[in-house]
Amino acid sequence: VEIQPYFLSAAGDVPPEMQRFITNHLEKMKEIYRQIGVRVGHYGIVGKAVPQSWFDPMSAPNDAADYFIPSESNLARDAVRGLTVSGKQIRIGYVDATVMVYGNNSWDQWRKVGGFTILGTDGIIVSLALFPDGARHRLGVTAHEVGHALGLPHTDIATRRWLMKDEGLIWNDDTLDSKRFQSGDFEIIRNRQSFYVPYVPN
Repeated sequence: VEIQPYFLSAAGDVPPEMQRFITNHLEKMKEIYRQIGVRVGHYGIVGKAVPQSWFDPMSAPNDAADYFIPSESNLARDAVRGLTVSGKQIRIGYVDATVMVYGNNSWDQWRKVGGFTILGTDGIIVSLALFPDGARHRLGVTAHEVGHALGLPHTDIATRRWLMKDEGLIWNDDTLDSKRFQSGDFEIIRNRQSFYVPYVPN
């Protein structure tokens, strides 16, 4: 599995501290997938400029935090999916902002997430913001979202040590928390080809 990571910012650069956080996510993802014999490789982190307005507080001046509201989160994902890559790669966009998506119960209900994508497709957004969960340190988030791109749905197993559990992705340096796969996950990944991004020459 080949990964192309991007860092989305108004300046279009990749600050050294953001590069370090992203690299930690990618290295932990490699470690997680190695458990089932899936090798993950990645290319260099690329900066991508996106509108400054996406990072603006929702209700300035009372709210100093950066938020991608649901519509902006979707636009960010579309921007990542629209980038041409060399070969067969999954595209991941990292942002230093709180990512919000529409809730499960109502289009009017928003919720914060560490990352999101659509099952079976590439184009992933991962938050590196320090909202209360400490998203940039929740190193299982990237691997979880890549699992969705590879066709893995959420699991209903009631423990946060399973990679595809919906919430509780707190895995960082805790060696007891291995982010385990369910039986059959490898077969889903091995048999799935449609997540690949076809090469489009410039």
